[in-house]
Amino acid sequence: MKHEDMMQKAWQFIKDCGITENKKEHEQNDQMYLVKNIYKVRDAYCQDLENSYSFEDEDLPGFLNRHGIEWK
Repeated sequence: MKHEDMMQKAWQFIKDCGITENKKEHEQNDQMYLVKNIYKVRDAYCQDLENSYSFEDEDLPGFLNRHGIEWK
């Protein structure tokens, strides 16, 4: 998979999962996941794609925790 394709998939994952680093946006929608650094999420997702990691049995908090990403 090309780097651009992985980036596109990562940003789509972030959007689809409701991940934000914007505190105001999180306050307006408490269903969103607030992270300290959204680029860490992007990079972690790309790393998993590169390693053909199966997300099948993992929820979003598990993904964030596995990568050491701070979230609420």
